[in-house]
Amino acid sequence: FWYSLTKVICVLFITIFSIFDVLVFCPILLLYWIVPFFLTIKCETRHMIMYKYIPFSIDKQQYGGESPQSNEERSFRE
Repeated sequence: FWYSLTKVICVLFITIFSIFDVLVFCPILLLYWIVPFFLTIKCETRHMIMYKYIPFSIDKQQYGGESPQSNEERSFRE
């Protein structure tokens, strides 16, 4: 905790001075967001497939047994 807090304070202190201003090129900044996002999604998808969880199923899986019904449907059938 203290180490992380010290790093954050140092970074905040550095950003006060204009000498540390860095120009940001928008497409590169966008790539810095997109690449880690897709790498993370790829890793998570592999993990789900490895444990036999289908990450992109369209329908909810149906299990055996009675399907849930409202009270009106039950009384109508009886």
